Amino acid sequence: MSAAALATAPRAGRAARTRASLRRLRTLVVREARATLRDPFTMITLVAVPLVALLAFGFVLSTEVRGLRIGVVDASESPASRRLVADLAAGSQFAPIPFASRAAAEQALVAGELGAVLVLPPELARSFDSSARAVAPPTVQVLYDGAETVLAGNAEAFLRALVGQSGARLASRVLDGTGEVRERTAPGAVGPGAVAVTVHALFNPRLEGVPFMVAGTFGFVLSFLTVLITAVAIVNERLSGTFDQLQLTPATNLEILLGKLLPLGAVFSLDVALMVLVAGFVLGVWPAGSVLLFFAVSTFYVATTLSLGLIFSATSATAAEAVQKTVLFSVPLVQLSGFAFPIRNMPTPVQWLTEVFPATHYIRFTRGLYLRGEGVLELWPELLVLAAFGGVLVTLGVRPTRPDTGYGYIRIGPPVGSPHTGLHPVRRFVEKPVEARARRYLRSGAYLWNAGIFVWTARAILEEIEVHAPELAAALTGPGARPPRGPALARAYRQAPSLSIDHAVLEKSRRVWCLPVSFSWSDVGTWRSLAETLGASAARSALVEGDLVAVDAPGNLVWGGGRLIALLGVEGLAVVDAGDALLVARLERSDELRRIVSELRGRGRFDLV
Repeated sequence: MSAAALATAPRAGRAARTRASLRRLRTLVVREARATLRDPFTMITLVAVPLVALLAFGFVLSTEVRGLRIGVVDASESPASRRLVADLAAGSQFAPIPFASRAAAEQALVAGELGAVLVLPPELARSFDSSARAVAPPTVQVLYDGAETVLAGNAEAFLRALVGQSGARLASRVLDGTGEVRERTAPGAVGPGAVAVTVHALFNPRLEGVPFMVAGTFGFVLSFLTVLITAVAIVNERLSGTFDQLQLTPATNLEILLGKLLPLGAVFSLDVALMVLVAGFVLGVWPAGSVLLFFAVSTFYVATTLSLGLIFSATSATAAEAVQKTVLFSVPLVQLSGFAFPIRNMPTPVQWLTEVFPATHYIRFTRGLYLRGEGVLELWPELLVLAAFGGVLVTLGVRPTRPDTGYGYIRIGPPVGSPHTGLHPVRRFVEKPVEARARRYLRSGAYLWNAGIFVWTARAILEEIEVHAPELAAALTGPGARPPRGPALARAYRQAPSLSIDHAVLEKSRRVWCLPVSFSWSDVGTWRSLAETLGASAARSALVEGDLVAVDAPGNLVWGGGRLIALLGVEGLAVVDAGDALLVARLERSDELRRIVSELRGRGRFDLV
């Protein structure tokens, strides 16, 4: 064989294997597509459920006030009050119902027959009388059922606007005894003592609730239904034995999974297109921005949620278990993503937590594009975060409140995008520093406590383990490149090398990002942190267990054994009675106990360490 033939043979072999792989993958995709199309129930679930959810949220669960029954108690019974009620009835938001007394209206409100009650005072007409002098502005009272907080909040803004607008018109006019109206001021002018208020809502001038709900429904459908359907479908196929049969074929595990996921991804991408068309033609809501950008990002987000469904299916023994896991994961995710409840109204720690949910950023993207017509230049921070969820490792860093030498630190770079995205690139991980260095870290603002709390996909961390810690990857991979389960997993854990995830992977990976958080946190890794957690202070000592007598001995931590421990005139100590050994150390130096451990090992006292 010639040298040229020898040189081209490997390339030809690789090309042949690639073509064979693509042929196998195409065969698996066609097989799965045909199986899906032959199953009417699956097709109805995949296509109809997203459309029903869109129409339900758009029509039924809209935040818009329309046709709300409102009781009216007119104690004035004047042309001015009748004009005010007529203005309320002219719009489509309210349906006024007259009541003779306030008590009767309140009874109907409590019974659920009314959404609100409007009480017009007797002096309403005199307030708009040109002959009256020094008359205080009229006070119109609105009653709500406090148990219906969402309804009250939505209706209040409309009532304020309508009543205020009617009052402003009446303030610029005079109603005589016959009910005839004549202008008090020139047309367009504002009467004496009146205030002209001009309100303009950006991007949604009529404050319609349907566009808001439609834009968010995409996030709900792609965050919940895709995960649920994918998890259940793969579990059922594994239980039916189809996966075992496919593994006897030349197809690899990756080809089998792609053959299952790609058709599902195509159907859900088709759902996105159908939802856009239905929202436009049926609900009258079209995206204000680029439809192509919306479809491209939604398709990528579908891939992210499909991977979550794959994780749930791999860890579930039955379809019912997959459903339970999906619901437990997806329902809080949707509720905290801003779909129905504003994130800005949530407690600050919860607001930080919402940033680690992919649905939060996808819903921000959909509403930015649908309602405000924003593009890549305005939405790139959200797009970057969505891309990060597809394959990066995120660690939470706690903002330090003191120069603690008992914690490791993370040095972060400048934030990516707008401040609300919160992601920073990780420059390096730092071991527990000395006090002087910890003080410099605190002053710089570029260092966070390493909380050891991570957010990543199983695929992403396993890929990084395989690259940076192959010996650990070998222990995690069973025969046939399958992860071990049950007793095999326990044996693999015992045989795996003792490696810290920080040292083995995170310090070497280029895919690590940090999300700074601000909440009360402690790893309870030292006796001092345990004392703080248990409430040791200048007024009292903390007892974990045992018998303690403390006289003028505040701020100590005592872990007793079977004997009494008495403290007199000491403070800030850790006293730990382990039965065969007794530790007495200052709490402020409890992070130096490694020195005692080293000394014991040097003396051969391995029975104590």
